[in-house]
Parts: sequence; C-alpha cells; structure tokens
Amino acid sequence: MEPTPRPVCSLVIDGAVHAPLFCLVDTGSLRTRLPMWLATLLGIDLSGAPQETIGVGGHASVVARQAWVRLCVVEVAREIECGVWFCEPWDVGFGLLGQEDFLRLFRLTMSGAQGWFSLTPESR
Repeated sequence: MEPTPRPVCSLVIDGAVHAPLFCLVDTGSLRTRLPMWLATLLGIDLSGAPQETIGVGGHASVVARQAWVRLCVVEVAREIECGVWFCEPWDVGFGLLGQEDFLRLFRLTMSGAQGWFSLTPESR
C-alpha cells in the first residue's frame, strides 16, 4: 500500500540554505512550532522571549519560546517574516505550520482524494 500524501513543504529559516526543514501544514495548530535544536543551530537568541508550556506530539509538557524569523517557503519561492515557537522536547524531524503566524499569509487549497495541495501567497 502506498503511503498517504501529506501537505508538507520545505522552509529555509533566516537565509540558512544549508539547513532547510520539512514542515507539515497543520490546520489544527494555531501556532507554528519548530524544534528548539534548530534555533540553537542557527544562533537564534531566545533569551527573554515569550514562553508557554503546551502539550504536543504525545508530550504533556513542551516548552515553547517565540522568535521572529524570516521564512522562505521553497516551493513557492516566497519569503515572509513570521513569529514562530521553538519547542523542546521535539522528537520529530519536521515542523508544524500553524494558522496564526503562517497560514494567515497564504491560501491553502488541497485535495486529499487526489493527493495534492497548494499554497498561494495572499495579497497584503
């Protein structure tokens, strides 16, 4: 049986083309969640950043810190400035693209039956 296609895209954060990250477009997530190890790798300063504790991915307690970064969505060659939440622990090798900070900038169209999706930048 072939795996079910997922709505995923590649992100480059703050111009770090050497470290693109696959992300799942998650209409059920209000916020964009990325792994904390990525913030560390890219030298993103999270000292004094807004912080919240959430439950996600089977973890009852995940610490998330917000930072404003530049995201380039590789598939649509669009760069945006976005407030994202870097999370720890984060056991998976992908991020989640949420409604408040990411999807508000795009129109999402998808067909689960046909296995495709598209992101179209919204006019500002």
